[in-house]
Amino acid sequence: MGSVLLLFALVAFDEATVSPLPLDVRGSLAWISAGRLLEPRATELNPQNASLALPIGLAQSELRPNLTIEYGHVLAMALRPRLRSQIAWVRDGSTWQRAQAEASFEWIELYLTWRLSEMLAVTYGRQVHKQHKSAQRASSRKRCYQPTCRVL
Repeated sequence: MGSVLLLFALVAFDEATVSPLPLDVRGSLAWISAGRLLEPRATELNPQNASLALPIGLAQSELRPNLTIEYGHVLAMALRPRLRSQIAWVRDGSTWQRAQAEASFEWIELYLTWRLSEMLAVTYGRQVHKQHKSAQRASSRKRCYQPTCRVL
């Protein structure tokens, strides 16, 4: 098996050596894993797991990095991909079949925001809205992700 090593370094800067650029970089990493063992019941419809070929063992792992870069209060960029992998083992009677593995990659969020003023910002990219305001509810182009939200 593998091991995970995380290293964090804290560096103290003197105020005279700090760059004048107001650049703020924040990031985090979430790793979610799960496993399952299952013994399918022997029935007339699925004798010895020959018909359905249900996986006896299943392992899933998901990696979610989160990176936010801000330049002052003017520009902000968010990068949130999701990397997912899965492996399943199937036994047909007393014979083990070849392990079934799959992996996928998708962007949960990837967007750039340009704040023109305190009241106006322009955002471009893929962004998941977690709060729906009245203007978003009235828009015919926005999809609703919350079950309580109704599109007018």
